This record gives sequence, structure tokens and C-alpha cells, in this order.
Amino acid sequence: MASLVEFWSTGPLLPASPYAFVDFNGADIFNKIDPVTGDLTNGFGTTVLIDPTKGLQIENSKQTWFVIARALSQSLYTNFTRALKSVEYGLSFRNGPSTVNGITYNGPVGSFPAQSNGSTTKQNRFHNKSMAGYAYAMILLLAKQSAYYTGADAIWIDLLISQLADYTYWMADDSPNSDLNKFFERKPPANQQMTCCGYIQMAGILHNDPDLTALARSKFQQMFDNSVSEDGVYYEKLDKDGVGFDGSYQGFSMQNLANAVLIEPPGVWRDLYLEKLELGTRRWLQTIYIPDGSVSYQYRFITDTIIVPNVWTRVRETYPSKPGLFPKGWNWDNFSYRVEELNYIFGDSIVPDVLADKITTQGRAFGHINGEFPDSRLYIVLNQSQIDTVKGVSDVVDWAALAQAPRVGGGSCPSYPGGTLPNPVYVISDSVLYQEVHEEFRTYLSGLPILDILVPGFPASL
Repeated sequence: MASLVEFWSTGPLLPASPYAFVDFNGADIFNKIDPVTGDLTNGFGTTVLIDPTKGLQIENSKQTWFVIARALSQSLYTNFTRALKSVEYGLSFRNGPSTVNGITYNGPVGSFPAQSNGSTTKQNRFHNKSMAGYAYAMILLLAKQSAYYTGADAIWIDLLISQLADYTYWMADDSPNSDLNKFFERKPPANQQMTCCGYIQMAGILHNDPDLTALARSKFQQMFDNSVSEDGVYYEKLDKDGVGFDGSYQGFSMQNLANAVLIEPPGVWRDLYLEKLELGTRRWLQTIYIPDGSVSYQYRFITDTIIVPNVWTRVRETYPSKPGLFPKGWNWDNFSYRVEELNYIFGDSIVPDVLADKITTQGRAFGHINGEFPDSRLYIVLNQSQIDTVKGVSDVVDWAALAQAPRVGGGSCPSYPGGTLPNPVYVISDSVLYQEVHEEFRTYLSGLPILDILVPGFPASL
């Protein structure tokens, strides 16, 4: 097994490759980090770590690791120091007293007490902090392993690692009633557990602490036992549908578990991580039509009779497509990047080497549905004219959430007005009727035929 830095160095700058994704997204974030203070901005001088209403939002640091990735894959010293600056600034909020928006917060050492105006709800208390911690740990771990770890820079890196220890030993408290154990006992979404496990894994190396290394391994095992199905679903909101599969979050979990494989030394634990990564990867790839790299969050029709089932659940296309074989920004690039990392680890036998290019060429950006809707098997059934009307009154983002592949073939259907389905026919889950975003044409949609497409009488081929 090689390394993250070798992976990031793979391929040409263009059209698309791990190197290209890291270069594009790393340059974007590099330019958003203030070179003097290390504050992360929106690119126009306004901080994104402190919101005037929400207070400290330390989780917005989660993608700063791109800057160290770009630094080490291209030997860019300025990027290297900029990444360290971002860690330095973020860690300045780790202890109290911490003053944000004129209000001073106190709390346990290392707890980032000002987070979200001092909120102690479960997300702000633990998970949002671990997202930032993960990025900081990756930056410092790779910085310490790099050729730049010498002289004054080595002293600076070691100082930042000692400051990170304040957060580590607050977050990784393994006592019976600790936040860490309460977090895992409530079985949160797997992607959140994965971030936490990955942080403790890196912290064990950074602090040369075998107890942390053992703790990371035990928490990985706990997650595998409680939050991963036998067929490789890494559970997200399992209580909502009894399946728990979310294509976007599954990909994020695979990325962080792949990182853990590349970080873990050879042995039984890396073998276990690799086994679980393969299981999750095979399940995730079921969402992709391999010949052209397209992803279906409803159904993908290959021919009139061959259907890829709906396994891409609780996601929507969140931004307009950007077709073409070139980096486009993390909202579009993350899917291809993760496929590239999995190919780097497993090779072509599990992840075809051309798949990432095909996905990039599709240029679609997937995220998560905001909120959960009533469980339903009911679908709004539309003909070509009706789907054109819906498209005409939708903006591009709304339409991306509704756009469906045509179901070709028509056929007898007693529950459809007139008894025969249009050819082609389109179906949209009636859950759109509960979404505020579609309020303007909800009346139009609710006036169309609404059928249970799973009952006998609806053509099985559709």
C-alpha cells in the first residue's frame, strides 16, 4: 500500500486526475485563507469561521486539508505554510476564555467552548468539532512526515501538535459517561463515526500514544459492528426507511475509510479496514451505471427492459450539471475523487480505471434531501407534455431534483385515467408535494394522476 501523497500526485494536471482535483480545489481554498491571520474566508475577505448570528462555525475548516495535499503533491512551500496558518488560527479557539462576536465563552480545555454560541446540542458538542479536528490532524500528520519538517518549521509543527493535544484529550476521553462514548452509544450516522475514528487514529500517531491507537481501533470495530450492514451499507438515518443507504454519505465514508487504510501500518487492523472498505465500495458502486458513469437517484433505464434499481436514496442533484472532463469544484469533483482513491487502492478489478473520468464528464453534483418526508409508495404520473410544463416552471436547481428518466413502453394500467399509460411516462414521488421549494406549482402536480406504482396493474417493466 502506498500513501496519500503518492495518490495526490497521480496523473496529469488536466484533463482530470487526483492531481488535477487536488490542484483545483487546493488552489481555491489556498486563496481563501488569509495569509497573515490564517482565517478562512469566502474569498472576498469575509470570515466563514465566525458567523454574526451563529457564532463560531469551526466545522467550516473541514476542507483545508486540500491545501497541504496541494503543497506536498507539487512541492509548493507557500501552500505548506498557508495550511499550517489555517490550523494555527482554528486552534486559537480551542480553549476558554474564547471571545466571539463580543461574547466570552468558557468550558473544558480543548472543547472549543464558543462553538455555535456555546451550544451543547449533540451536533455542536461533538461532531462539528471533529470535522475540523480531522482536517487539522491530517495537515499536521502529513506536515510532520514531509521534507519540510526541519528547522523553524519543525518547531512550529510540534507546537501546533501540542495545541491539538488539548482537543484530542477532551474529545477522546473514554470514561463511561464521556461525550465520546455517548456519541457512539447513540449510533449516529456512519459518516460521523468514521470522521471521529479517523481523527483518533491520526491523533494516536501525532501524540505517539498507543492508548489512542488502541481506542481508534476499538471505535472502528464498534462502528463496523453496529452501523454497517452485511452487504456494505454504512447506515445513515436507518430509522427512516430501514435501509439507511445514502449515496452521498456512503461515498464520504468510503473516502475517510480509504484514508484510514493508507494511514494504518500493515497488519490485521489495516486488513480489516481494507475488507470493510471493499464491502462498502461494492455496495456504493451499485449506484453507478458503469458504461457511461451516470448516477441515478431514481431509476436508470438502459433498454426498455433492463433497469438499474433505485439504490441512490435520500439525495438530490443540488447544483446544475457541468459536463466535461475537467475539475469543477468539490461539489462536482468529490464523487470522481473518491472513485479515483478507491481505484488507487483496489485497482481495476473492483473499480474500473476509466470510471472516474466518465463520472467527471457527466458533471453532476449530488447532496442530501433537506428534511425527511412521509413514507410513501405513491407517485405522480406524467406524460411528456406535463413533464415539460413542470420543467418550464422550475429553476435549474429545482428541476435537477425532479428530472426523471423517461420510462419507455407504456401499457395497460387500470388505475391510470383511460386505462393506458402514456409512452413515454414519467413518475415523481409524491414527496415533492411536501417540499416548500415546489410550492409554486404544488397545485398543478397534485391535480395529476397519483398512483401506487407497486400494486398489481402497473406494468412491471416500468
